Amino acid sequence: MIRRAQRLAGIGAILMAAIILLVAACKGDGKPSPPASPSLEYKLATINADHPVEVDDPLVAEFGAVLDNLEAKCPEVRAAIANMAATAWEELGKQRSDAKFSLLHVMQNVYELLPADLGERFCFEFFQQYSADNATPQPTPTPSP
Repeated sequence: MIRRAQRLAGIGAILMAAIILLVAACKGDGKPSPPASPSLEYKLATINADHPVEVDDPLVAEFGAVLDNLEAKCPEVRAAIANMAATAWEELGKQRSDAKFSLLHVMQNVYELLPADLGERFCFEFFQQYSADNATPQPTPTPSP
């Protein structure tokens, strides 16, 4: 449990560093500047888009909705859910050069995989499983002659 908390804290630091770098790279060039206290939804949308987005960008609302859905089912707190999603998405990107998964796509798909009652399980397990299941491209069946 302590190791999991340490890992999540490290991932949170990575998320914040990525946001800071994106913001610093875009200052003064006519692109949107982030709010003074960006929401988790805004941070995720910025990571997903790979550049700062407008505060009212529809992507921010989509991340808010999927976070709401996941938070309603998961025992983990909202920030931990965001970190788990970012980690799963990052792992997919490292393991698959052909990966076209967006961060939003990962979160939406994991939500669809969650059972109605998690029992004693954590959503962390589902994000890990999703990443593992999608790490290698699935072979396409060849038609028989």
